[in-house]
Amino acid sequence: MSANSVTRLTGVFDAATGTIGLYVGDNQNGSDLAYTAVAGSGDFAVGKGFVNAAWGHYLPGRITDVRLWAGAMAGQQQISDTVGTTGA
Repeated sequence: MSANSVTRLTGVFDAATGTIGLYVGDNQNGSDLAYTAVAGSGDFAVGKGFVNAAWGHYLPGRITDVRLWAGAMAGQQQISDTVGTTGA
């Protein structure tokens, strides 16, 4: 991966196992982690974080596409068919 290259970053929550995973392109970054999902009631934000009652920690890059799915995907092939394979 190089500066100014297109990279797909995907976060996955598996309700069946109660875990989350992060993928860069098609490659998982690290191992799945235990996570308890909670229904949100606030803003949906991309590229920044809410810490100590203030927005900050802005992502140093350009976001060109955001997609959000609610529901299950059957596996890697369905994910690739749905979101493509952009990124490394």
